[in-house]
Amino acid sequence: MQALVLRLTKETHRGYRRLHDELLVLGVKVAASTVWEILQAAGINPAPNATPAHGPTSCAPRPTPCRLAKSLVIGSFSLPASIGLAPAGSR
Repeated sequence: MQALVLRLTKETHRGYRRLHDELLVLGVKVAASTVWEILQAAGINPAPNATPAHGPTSCAPRPTPCRLAKSLVIGSFSLPASIGLAPAGSR
């Protein structure tokens, strides 16, 4: 079992949950936690591509909608984005 898990890890470069799914497709019944433990014991990160539940850790400011828009369409009229779309205090 360990050899199969480690071989799949080397070939697919996936985390323990996807490895668990692959094993199920192959007909091997094993718990996801067992796959986790095998990877941990081998010194392999069980979840290499995991991201925090609250999203990216960078605190970069998000662009305001006025910076993304090139023009504002109201009905059949089109106005340049620079007219009246700048956030308060930015002028």
